[in-house]
Amino acid sequence: MTKKKVLSKGAIYIVSYVLISAISHVFVNHTTRSIAPTVTLFYTSIFTIIFFSIVNLGELTKNILLVKENKKLILWLNLLNAIIWFVIFFSLKVLSPAVFACLFLGAIPINTLLI
Repeated sequence: MTKKKVLSKGAIYIVSYVLISAISHVFVNHTTRSIAPTVTLFYTSIFTIIFFSIVNLGELTKNILLVKENKKLILWLNLLNAIIWFVIFFSLKVLSPAVFACLFLGAIPINTLLI
């Protein structure tokens, strides 16, 4: 009896994941086709910075100290991250999100093997 209940919950979770994933692909496709990628990148970055600043407000002094100690590494990390996001948003302008997701998720194991 319990096994049947778990399977039905699992099926509900899978179907809900598929629906949410499909909705997000349609939303991302519409957003990247109607708004310039640089504008999308700007607003995404601003919202992310604000969100994580609020979350880490209690550890502000510790984080400032870490940034001061590792300025060069953090600069390189942020620069490479900005380039990656810029390429992602411009590739979404050309490809549909479903194709991009397949290519991106397919590249992760290949990059893991190379590293």
